[in-house]
Amino acid sequence: MLAALSLSWLYVAGLGAAPALALGPAVPDKERGSPHLLAAVWSFGLCINYALALAIGRLGPALALGAGLALLLGLAALWRNRSWLRPPRPAGPVALALLLLVVLAAAILLDPLNDWDARIIWFFQGKMIFFAGEISPGIGLRLPAVVHPDYPKLVPLLAAETAAMVGFWNEYLPKLSLVLLLPVPVLALLSLRQRPLSLALASFGFVAIPWQFINNGSMDGYLALYAGAAALFLADWLDGAGDSALLAAAGALGVAGGLKLEAEILYLAFGLAASALLLAGRLRLPRPSPAALLLLPLPFAGFVLWRALVWHWSLPVEHHPLETALMRLSQPHALRLIAERVLLDPRVVVAALLAAGGLILSRRCSAGLPAGAVLAVIAGLVYLAALCMVFLVYRGGRDIPGGLEMELATAAGRLVRTASALLLVGTVVALREVERWGALGRRSGP
Repeated sequence: MLAALSLSWLYVAGLGAAPALALGPAVPDKERGSPHLLAAVWSFGLCINYALALAIGRLGPALALGAGLALLLGLAALWRNRSWLRPPRPAGPVALALLLLVVLAAAILLDPLNDWDARIIWFFQGKMIFFAGEISPGIGLRLPAVVHPDYPKLVPLLAAETAAMVGFWNEYLPKLSLVLLLPVPVLALLSLRQRPLSLALASFGFVAIPWQFINNGSMDGYLALYAGAAALFLADWLDGAGDSALLAAAGALGVAGGLKLEAEILYLAFGLAASALLLAGRLRLPRPSPAALLLLPLPFAGFVLWRALVWHWSLPVEHHPLETALMRLSQPHALRLIAERVLLDPRVVVAALLAAGGLILSRRCSAGLPAGAVLAVIAGLVYLAALCMVFLVYRGGRDIPGGLEMELATAAGRLVRTASALLLVGTVVALREVERWGALGRRSGP
């Protein structure tokens, strides 16, 4: 059993070896073995496994094909980049990152599934996939008892694959699927290892923002972590970190698309923020290599395939008419409730104040505002605005006294964590820029 679970790490890393294989010797020395490249490899592995499982449908053949691909890609990447291979030299930040990974993994695996949403949505559907040995509408996804059958299936499939490897399902081992999501956020933190203040703030925020959602099996915390990781990788790419940072950002966004439907809001937020900065002339995009451009769409294959399957299988999808928003716009009480629960959530307020302070400090202490910080902050604000619109059009509880208030009380505190993570990354990137410039206002290196 332990051997099978240990092989899952090699499986994901091998499947995701495409970035290391494609970029190969073209990767500058400073990027070889960097957190960006490792994060790209890991996130690509998760996304490719997701796409394979959806495309093939059956767990056994998907795992067999995935194992073959992982072996071939992994060995090919190791051979092509054999000049990189050298004995590891653990440093302080690396040791702390490994310790954080071990502590979080232990907290996840030693705690049984207890969150209601986790039990009736992601892991219940994972259990269905495991016992059926496949993912298809025939396993019961259209039954009324199945809640949110249209939700992305990256984690349910990972949980089912984990149970298939050990041969049984219980309340602990399928949570390895959550442990497999941890390396990318931890590697994002490790990319700040040369900036201690930024690293400390990011480490605190990356634990405090998701908090109980790291180990309870719900996806809200992981969506926040991957949104923050993607924003940090994008900031690094804009700052000249190279193709590996861009691919790490794409991989993180691809994983986010396999976690929750709110990832579509995340894509919208990044797209609108980048478009606004480009139109204002405040954003200059580095030119990726042809190999990086070729790999960019790959992490989103599972996201696109699942949306196509939802339509093809005619799975139930919630529809929220615009007339609900028009009705609530005329209700001051509803608007006040939405503003209080979304915009005045304590995590949002603290993150927004930190972002404002970080941007002001960066403007005064350095050559200007880093584009990555502004991009993350604008994306966070767009995400908050979109959440307000979501609750305006949400029809659940429309005809029930206190229905909106109940929905906000149970959902808003979970959903705003992604926006808080984006605002926090804006603060971290701005603070990192301040750290780069010494007290004399001279930049002190990357």
